[in-house]
Amino acid sequence: FTDNEDMVYIPSNTSFNASSGITVSLWLYLIEDLNCNSYNNFRYLFSKGSSVIPYEGYHVIVEEDRTLTWSLGTTDGVLRYHAETPINIGEWVFLSFTYSAASSEAKIYLNGEELTGAYWTHDWPVWGGGILSTDEPLLFNYATYEPCSFGYGHLPSYMDDFSLWNKALTQEQIRQTMLHQVSVTAPNLVSYWDFEEIEDGMIPDKTNAQNHGYAYGLDYVTGAPVNGWLSFTPANGSIAAGSSARINLTADATDLDQKNYTAQMTVLSNDPKHPAVKIPITLKVTAPLGINKDALTYTLEQNYPNPVTTETIIGYHLPTNAQINLTVYNLQGQRIVTLKDGYQTAGRYRITWTGLDALNESVPNGMYFYRLVVLLPDGHQTSAIKRMIISR
Repeated sequence: FTDNEDMVYIPSNTSFNASSGITVSLWLYLIEDLNCNSYNNFRYLFSKGSSVIPYEGYHVIVEEDRTLTWSLGTTDGVLRYHAETPINIGEWVFLSFTYSAASSEAKIYLNGEELTGAYWTHDWPVWGGGILSTDEPLLFNYATYEPCSFGYGHLPSYMDDFSLWNKALTQEQIRQTMLHQVSVTAPNLVSYWDFEEIEDGMIPDKTNAQNHGYAYGLDYVTGAPVNGWLSFTPANGSIAAGSSARINLTADATDLDQKNYTAQMTVLSNDPKHPAVKIPITLKVTAPLGINKDALTYTLEQNYPNPVTTETIIGYHLPTNAQINLTVYNLQGQRIVTLKDGYQTAGRYRITWTGLDALNESVPNGMYFYRLVVLLPDGHQTSAIKRMIISR
C-alpha cells in the first residue's frame, strides 16, 4: 500500500459477525514511520464497522508511535484494548487479535507472544458480552480522510495471509498458524485471504466460503507477481537448525512487458524474535538482446562440505577465458575475504577456504555468502551467489 487510495475491500458477509469470539491474524511489514508533523497520525490496519468508533463490528488501528489498538463494539459497550509494544519498521511481523465473549477479554499477539496492554476506560468504562453485528464491509488500509488532515491516511505497508476465525484462538493455536500454512478446512476458520494470489484486482478467499476481496489502486499487494512468471522447487519443506538446503528458482520472461517484476520467498522459523524471513526477488525485463550461450554455462557450485568445520571447497566453471572475482561476505554484506581476483582461462576450478578472513583470523560461526562475478568477453557482467554456514 503506497498511496492514500490503495485499499482492499471485502464485501459484507454474515459469517464475519463472530459474536461469541473472534481471532484476526495477518503478516504485516511497515514501510515507513507514521509521523505527520505532530498530528495524531493513526492509521487503520483493518476495519469492519463505523470509520470512527465501532459501536458495532471491530477494527485495529496503528497509532502514531506504531503501537496497536484493538476495538470492538460489544453488547455492553465499546471495548478498546491498547498494547504498548511498537511494531518495527522494515520487518515482517505476525499479528493476532482475539476476543472472547465468555470472558470479555481482548488480547494482542506479536510473533506468537502476548503483548502487555491495558483497556481504555475513560470514555467507555463498561464493555463485555457478544460482538455487535454490522452490515459494513471488511476493509484493509481504509483511509477515512486525507493524510495529515487529522492524522488519518493510508498505512504504508505490505500485508499477507489474512485469516479470520469465529473463535478466540489460544496462544498455541496462534503460534501454529504463524509457523504453518493455514489449513483452509480448519475448524472455526471463516475466511483466509492469500494476498500473493491477487489477479485482476481480486484477492481470493482460499476457504470454501469464497468471500473474495477486491484491491483498489494496486497491481499487487505483497510484491508477488500477478502473472506467475516465477516458479520454485521445492515449494515447501523444513530445514533443521544449523543445516542448509537448495531451492531452485525459475523465471520465465516470455510475453512480459519491459519493466521490473518483484516477488518474494518466505522462510518461517520457530524463533519468536525472527519468525519470518521474506527474501525479495526481482526480475528486470529489458529489450531482447539474443541468447548468450556462453553466459548461460558460467556456473558457481555449492561449497562442500557445508556446514564448514575446518575447510571447504568452492567450485566454479568458466566456458571461456574471463576476468573473475570470488569473494566471501557476511550477512551484513561486508567483505570477509577475496579468494580469487584476476584473469583465468576456460575450465573448471576448485578453491579451498579454511574459514580465515583477510587478516588471516578465523571468522565467527554463522551464515556467510560467497559471490562469483565474471566479466564476459562481450563486456557484459554476470554473477552468482550462494550461502554457506560456518559451524566449528
